[in-house]
Amino acid sequence: MFKRLVFSTLIALLASIALGNPIDTAKLKGYDRSAKINALYDSIVAANRYVEKLDSSTFFNLPVGFKGGADKDPNFAIIINSAVIKPEGAYFTAYMSVTNPMDGSKLAFEAQNIPFSFKGGLKGDIRLVLVSQQNIAICKDVSLSIMPGTFVEWDCNGFKDLKIKGQVDFASKTFLPATESGELKKDTTSRIRAFVETEVKSLNDLTLSFSISPFQIKGVPDITFSCKNLILDYSDYVNPEAIKFPNNYLSSYPSGN
Repeated sequence: MFKRLVFSTLIALLASIALGNPIDTAKLKGYDRSAKINALYDSIVAANRYVEKLDSSTFFNLPVGFKGGADKDPNFAIIINSAVIKPEGAYFTAYMSVTNPMDGSKLAFEAQNIPFSFKGGLKGDIRLVLVSQQNIAICKDVSLSIMPGTFVEWDCNGFKDLKIKGQVDFASKTFLPATESGELKKDTTSRIRAFVETEVKSLNDLTLSFSISPFQIKGVPDITFSCKNLILDYSDYVNPEAIKFPNNYLSSYPSGN
């Protein structure tokens, strides 16, 4: 009884006190939110501060990267940097920093005031939302913007999936909007854009599919292009479902690869 009383008193004293972050945050001053999250992730990696499960002791030893299991990829660890301790549990802030395979830049995600019960743990799926829009160059005059509405889902077993909402922009100096009949549009302010949404379990399996409305290329008059089901394939292992190889197609890889 005495031990339980002492523990309850300690919890009450710690109520509403933010814990954690022994990493030197002075070095992060002046960074924007995304840069701070990415720098925090780099610090976790450098210090190898990972845990495989969440329990009450986790919140007294912050910051940590929560993997969700020994077999889970640390690149998708959930970063917990601070928590407010209350008698019934903890309320914490979580982040995630994900390296995209297109250009090596990082996407930063966060969620605040996530409840954790000392009796029941996490409840349901947790969503981390994209902190700021990320612009990625696909090739000359074509770029992809990862938009608000992009988020990561995770639970007590760690990372689950990433839902991406994006917009592909084609530079107006090169791509000119056209009509279905092949004539240039008179509206000079319109631009060629395509919107994409996809869900992936790993960025190593990222593919994006979209269609492009009719357009002409500047300097190439009288020819109008349009594309349907165009696929950007950044996957290491998975082919897009729409791809159909010819029967006599010969792969350079052994069977099953």
